[in-house]
Amino acid sequence: MNGKTKYISKKLMSFRISNESTTKKTMEDNLRKKEDIIMFNKFWPKWITNIIMKVYVKSYDVYD
Repeated sequence: MNGKTKYISKKLMSFRISNESTTKKTMEDNLRKKEDIIMFNKFWPKWITNIIMKVYVKSYDVYD
């Protein structure tokens, strides 16, 4: 593909988190983590999923 890549330093996108969101609720009852593990296990062996999850669960902190 032809074209150029440019860096833009200003914030172009944001999101808000609602306390009533389904995502937040599934994280509170640990369902989200269980679903993520099931999904990752479809692509990688369990030992790789365990490594991925050690890092991936840090993204859940955004919802605290």
